[in-house]
Amino acid sequence: MLSNSTVVTASTTENPDLFWSLRGAGAAFGVVTSFKFKTFDAPEDNLVFSYSLTPSNATQLANMLSILQDFTIHTQPPELNMRLFLPSQFTGVYYGNRSDFDRVMNPLLTQLGVPLTGRGAGTVSAKSWLNTLTSFSNGPLAQPEVYDTHENFYAKSLMPDYLSSEALTALSNYYYNTARRISRSWYLLIDMHGGSGSAVSAVAPDATAYAHRNATFKMQFYDIQFGTSTYKPEWMDFMNGWIKAIEDASPGQTFGMYINYADTNLTKEEAHTHYWKDHYAKLVELKERYDPGRVFEGPQLVGS
Repeated sequence: MLSNSTVVTASTTENPDLFWSLRGAGAAFGVVTSFKFKTFDAPEDNLVFSYSLTPSNATQLANMLSILQDFTIHTQPPELNMRLFLPSQFTGVYYGNRSDFDRVMNPLLTQLGVPLTGRGAGTVSAKSWLNTLTSFSNGPLAQPEVYDTHENFYAKSLMPDYLSSEALTALSNYYYNTARRISRSWYLLIDMHGGSGSAVSAVAPDATAYAHRNATFKMQFYDIQFGTSTYKPEWMDFMNGWIKAIEDASPGQTFGMYINYADTNLTKEEAHTHYWKDHYAKLVELKERYDPGRVFEGPQLVGS
């Protein structure tokens, strides 16, 4: 439904410009009341894995991140997904059998210094499709009559195509010199997002409004205050400083950021640049066509 109450279909053949916009900037263009999905058979051969990475200093951490970046770009197959909760928890799912998993993962684990057998070897568990989803949702999803689960937090993101050795060193130094001294329940989540085997980067960069097809990592910097306590504005300096350290070590680069990890410290101009990059000018033109009165408005949305 558009801002003038017209109901339209958006697809590759009907209103294709609107369809392009919705896939990456949908909140600024209308209310989607129904979807038509192309489905696939749920894979039942799923190996859920978890390993501990134990770098002892910034140099080792930077080297591990470099290894993961190189693997993601050049080697990671489409049937494998992975994420790292910095610095220690390395998890993911392989859609296939154990012998193929070992063939793909063992060289990577050896490079990362993870034992293949014995103490510290991690866990690999075969699960059904639904149990695989449940394992990444922190347990069964409760269905209360009134949803009342909250976190007070501040989040930032980066979506780099590539992090130089200087940027990885800056990231790692900040972890050892600053982050480990913060007692709140913060984390840095790094999803292995792109690369030659990724379904994300298999889509052409200009095929949709989503501007991060070439991003290797999807990184969420998240600082949490549990319970009812207020998150204090001065605490934002912690995550802002981490991003600044990486950016200062990457002169000439403007990293993408992920709108679903919205950063309230960004000005609207900064948000437009980081969230949509080169797609923003086209999105503004389409905003004028589909919502000239700015009915669908938000502090950082297209056209704000």
